Amino acid sequence: MQNADDNVMAGMCPLNECRQLVAHSHLLRHMINEHLDERAHTLPFQMRLREVWTGQRTLLLLAFRQLRSHREECLAILNWVGDGHNRSLCDRQLDLSPHHQALSEHLPILVMVSKTSWSHLLRTKQVKADAKLSQPTDPGIFYIFCLLAPYTSRPVYASLSVLNCELHCLRRRRQKIRNFATRMHLSEFINGIDSYFMTINQSEMDQLCRSDESAFLEIIIDGESRPN
Repeated sequence: MQNADDNVMAGMCPLNECRQLVAHSHLLRHMINEHLDERAHTLPFQMRLREVWTGQRTLLLLAFRQLRSHREECLAILNWVGDGHNRSLCDRQLDLSPHHQALSEHLPILVMVSKTSWSHLLRTKQVKADAKLSQPTDPGIFYIFCLLAPYTSRPVYASLSVLNCELHCLRRRRQKIRNFATRMHLSEFINGIDSYFMTINQSEMDQLCRSDESAFLEIIIDGESRPN
């Protein structure tokens, strides 16, 4: 594995407003020190910090109507205990405070969501001039869900589901957890061959939830892939 002091494998913090380079072994420290807010229980898009086990169900409130356009939000960091051999899977998380030291052997998994549009992704000139882009009725608006983590030597999978307030499922997908230092290629996203994301468009979300309702995101860490 990469030495903790070596920045060769460092990646940019995935949050839009932060431009810091972060070593894989220091992702959890960075997220806690720079982005964890003690008011998280009162704010819709302040990340939560949780410890999770393989197969455990985590349910997160998704106040999707309050999402700001073209920004990546972190709903939670799920510190996964692993399948019993994390030391061969990923680097330890270093330089944590005594309060969070117990999480050093866990894999921190960032639950990310963003609201965007095809026009914005394609960077057309019409987008910047189109005042309707920010309106929820724009048919081009959709939501991207992705799980990010430090580099792992083997793939780790999770099941994501979007539910309404009555816990009826709109979309469910088993997907890989993405290395946070890598970026999704737009061509792979458009052609639907990237296995690291789940998308839902605005009309589907409106059908799932009434105008005064939010949704829920359910995450279950399935663990490492197994040979057939």
